[in-house]
Amino acid sequence: MYDGKQVKGSCDYSSLYDAMWDDCSYRRLSSDLNESQNNAISNCLSGIHCSHNATVKLVWGPPGTGKTKTLGTMLFVLMKMKYRILVCAPTNVAIKEVASRVLHIVRESQCSAGDMLLFGNNDRLDVGSEEIEDIFLDNRVKKLRKCLSSFTGWRNCLISMIHLLKSCASDYKMFIENEMLKLRKLENKSYKLKSFLDFLRVRFLRRAEQLKDCISMLCTHVPMCIILKHNYRNLVCLNATLESFQKMLFEENLTSDELKTLFSNLEMPVNSSLYFNGTAEYVFKKRKECLSALETMKDSLDRLELKRFTDDESVRDFCFENSSIIFCTASSSFRLHNISMKPINLLVIDEAAQLKECESIVPLLLPGISHAILVGDECQLPSMVRSNVSIY
Repeated sequence: MYDGKQVKGSCDYSSLYDAMWDDCSYRRLSSDLNESQNNAISNCLSGIHCSHNATVKLVWGPPGTGKTKTLGTMLFVLMKMKYRILVCAPTNVAIKEVASRVLHIVRESQCSAGDMLLFGNNDRLDVGSEEIEDIFLDNRVKKLRKCLSSFTGWRNCLISMIHLLKSCASDYKMFIENEMLKLRKLENKSYKLKSFLDFLRVRFLRRAEQLKDCISMLCTHVPMCIILKHNYRNLVCLNATLESFQKMLFEENLTSDELKTLFSNLEMPVNSSLYFNGTAEYVFKKRKECLSALETMKDSLDRLELKRFTDDESVRDFCFENSSIIFCTASSSFRLHNISMKPINLLVIDEAAQLKECESIVPLLLPGISHAILVGDECQLPSMVRSNVSIY
């Protein structure tokens, strides 16, 4: 680890270091690193924490010494500390490797991938078949447009499921009346009417699929600073509650008539154990639990006043503005110069020895960057120039 000259100041690094070690996810990650790797992370964080001067840190190591692993852990820690970071590399392959490493740590730690953003050329990055697609800008724009839409979004899905669980008995009654009218017109006496249980199962599956899709999009594509930690945890719990209710709804010993009678009420009838079997009662209780979780989640998300986007450009601006870590190649970072967003605090360049000096300047000139970390090995292959004009 080599670092630039430091200007004396009054920054207290000890509080940052203590907070870092109090984080159980970092303790778990640091146990997989050796002393040199942990020291590299500690020294880089100490320089970044100082606000009195700009710093440049160099993280060096020959091939196979775990530079990418160390960098992935360090970026995860910085994300948890709410820094705004731009991560660059000379090639699409290199930037995908770093992004994949951090994404793996984020998912293992059960954190939101919404704080990470990767952008660049879709064909060159080749993200279509990889899990890294979850943080790719073009895919995120498409998902957020759907999730935050007035017609297909999370709010409509929650309201639809709440209505079904509250009014499924009355909806079934209306359904039967409509079916009877059709049968009279068709004079089809062999047609068998759908039971209440089948009616509920079909409608629940359809709405649950849409709702769980929205929950997944909120947890994956909305940054934690927007969705907030308690909402993220509650969304995960709501998804588990829906799964549990769905499993119980398909129990073989459920009786349609019993369930219809129970679901005609929002409260359990007195002495219900005398008239209904235990499975039907348990399904009723799980339904009440689902309703409570759904209504709580709707109220909580309503208070966030999540934006409803009408065009892709506004979604892109939202993503750049709120992401904690942005990944791209050094040459692609020129796009950030034309985007109005919160300043980036830190620039990290992986495989830095392979970059041409002119390429490094592109991200370094972004406004707000006061610290840089360069990772690489000067013995690795230098930058390659394939232009015949440049060679001669």
